[in-house]
Amino acid sequence: MKPRVFVLIWAVAIWGVVFYPGCKKSECSEYSQLYHTWEWVQSSGGIAGELRTPTSAGYTQAVDFDENGSYTIYRNNLVFRSGTYTITSAISSLDQQEYDMVLFDDGTPPQAITRLNDHELTLREECVDCFIHRYRR
Repeated sequence: MKPRVFVLIWAVAIWGVVFYPGCKKSECSEYSQLYHTWEWVQSSGGIAGELRTPTSAGYTQAVDFDENGSYTIYRNNLVFRSGTYTITSAISSLDQQEYDMVLFDDGTPPQAITRLNDHELTLREECVDCFIHRYRR
């Protein structure tokens, strides 16, 4: 009797794997909201406690995160910088809380994702006297 139960369980498991409809990578990923182009709204911080906006900085900026791990930053609609990124969960050195961190390939300080939804993205640079960047879609 036991071999029949084992075979039945195994057959159901195989059937589930073969016929499971699945989903697209961007739909399955917990970061699917990130995979878009985000328009820069403001940055605040620095040693002087600055507030920078497109108006005060004299340029527009956007960042595009691709689900395959590449990013492109545009300034005034021209490519400013591009490369790859990864996301990892880590404890912040600033407040000892756990965040998903964006790690860029160019040595930019890690950035904690402090807000992410369909319309807003907030990234906090993980260093003292650095900036918090706010974006919208």
